[in-house]
Amino acid sequence: MEIESPFVKKQKILFVVPLPPPWAGVEQMSRLLIQSELNTAFDVSVLKSNVRDSNAAKGKWDFQGVLKVTWLCGRLCARILCFRPRVVYLTLSQNTAGLFRDTAYIFISTLLGKSVVAHLHGSRLPQFLSSVPE
Repeated sequence: MEIESPFVKKQKILFVVPLPPPWAGVEQMSRLLIQSELNTAFDVSVLKSNVRDSNAAKGKWDFQGVLKVTWLCGRLCARILCFRPRVVYLTLSQNTAGLFRDTAYIFISTLLGKSVVAHLHGSRLPQFLSSVPE
């Protein structure tokens, strides 16, 4: 049996991930990841990054979405400044609106001096990139 020393500080990780609902692959994967053994090895904080409440509405541009992303960017800044993680982990989107949002998260995190681990979950990115006009 391994005994944790109260003098050893765990590395901090901030997860910026979508969580259910809606119930889709990336939300399920994120939920399983933050419920995994990582919680015992690291000091974990989670920022739920869902912009939409349904799978059908994902990737759409509208004023409500822009407001939500702006609010989430503010929450990300606050969480980084208060929690002081070593690493910010996020899942990358596979649509235009989501990639703009993810770019903002990466920019904010690196601007505040944090390492970023970006996880591409899914297999639609090649089709998305080939559909974008040059």
